Amino acid sequence: MAKLDDEIGQGLKQRSERRRQALTVLVGRMATGQDQSELVDVLFALTSFEMFDALSVHRRSDKAVEALIQQLVEDSLKRFSGKRV
Repeated sequence: MAKLDDEIGQGLKQRSERRRQALTVLVGRMATGQDQSELVDVLFALTSFEMFDALSVHRRSDKAVEALIQQLVEDSLKRFSGKRV
């Protein structure tokens, strides 16, 4: 739809950027003292509709996709922060 309608596309882009900003704030609260832009990018990708859609294959239920994404987020937080989550 976004490709067919500029207004819808613009709205989706704005919503997506608000999600990126929210992730930036949340990651900033971790106060690790290092650049967290890569972590924000990873979390942004993991929490996208496209990621959810890509994992919704092989009869995987919505709950199973959610659990998989949650595990990937936890793994990413551990990797980038060096802390246990």
